[in-house]
Amino acid sequence: MELLISALALGLATVLLYLAFRTSGPGASWLRFYVRGKESGFSLAEVHLLRRVARERALSNPEALFWSVRTLETCLQGVLQQYHAAAPSREEERRRFLNKLFDFRAQLEFRQPKYRLGISSTRRIEPGQPLKITVAGRGVIAARVSETARRYLAVRLSGEGGAVPAGFSWKNQRLGIYFWRRGDAGYYFETTVVAVPPNQKVPVLHLAHEDNLERSQKRGSVRREVDLPGQVYPLRDLALGNELEESSRGYRCRVLDISDDGAALALRGRVKAGFAMKLQVEAEGGVLILCGIVRSANYHSGKHITILHLQAQPPSADMRIQILSCVYRLGEDRFRDDPSEGDSSGAPPDSASSVSASSAG
Repeated sequence: MELLISALALGLATVLLYLAFRTSGPGASWLRFYVRGKESGFSLAEVHLLRRVARERALSNPEALFWSVRTLETCLQGVLQQYHAAAPSREEERRRFLNKLFDFRAQLEFRQPKYRLGISSTRRIEPGQPLKITVAGRGVIAARVSETARRYLAVRLSGEGGAVPAGFSWKNQRLGIYFWRRGDAGYYFETTVVAVPPNQKVPVLHLAHEDNLERSQKRGSVRREVDLPGQVYPLRDLALGNELEESSRGYRCRVLDISDDGAALALRGRVKAGFAMKLQVEAEGGVLILCGIVRSANYHSGKHITILHLQAQPPSADMRIQILSCVYRLGEDRFRDDPSEGDSSGAPPDSASSVSASSAG
């Protein structure tokens, strides 16, 4: 009899362990879900809320939201709806949780190899890449890569930036070069001009390749490319900035990309960097507002416009939610099918602790 009871107990324990640790299908492992959530930096109450959202969204593999961008975004939509419907007494709690999820969403984005690997050699710079060239005593000159050859990097000067006197010899000049690789990071290297092809209407320089690029200023936020009308309001002091919607007209602009830490925008005319401004954008039924400092300005003489790069001060928690809802397009119905099925946006890490919601950058 005791042997039979032991066998039944062992069998029951085996079934329970199987149900607890299976990863998909009916009765998918909620124990694993809670473990993964805690290891990812969420509190027990937050994991419980995520579980409820996952059930409401009928996810076949709820655990995928801890490693799949697409699955996490469909859950973000559910949490966002709960945030807007929350009772006043629960608003602050929901606000903190939603911003924590946005931090976690950014971490999943930057875990992708394209953000981690970068490049180490000028041989991998693509034609068309804008450059900022520093020449001793001549300031910063704008240029663009025209060819990446086996023996040299050809760059075409734009004529914008520092002045170079007539008769100035580029040959053998030592240059410092900075560029921002789209979707990656900033890079700096030093090199020498090895040749200057004659009879060029626009000066072209052949630069020696450099195989030890310095990578810095890695992207810290996810940005969305947009094409939205906006209004610019110059500020005498950044401390005067606020998130109140302006009724008066500012300087019209086109917003080219946006995130919670800044934006790129096109403004007609020639504009210099270094001033404080308030940017107001109408997007997806709401008004987005950022205040900050214009850190760089690139003038395009052909179109007579200046591309400004705004470094914004941290917005309020509510404004951040509005901006990132736009960045991740959470107001759109993009997930009609189960996002945890056939999602190729990522793969589960070996350990959930490789991603922490509390240390997102």
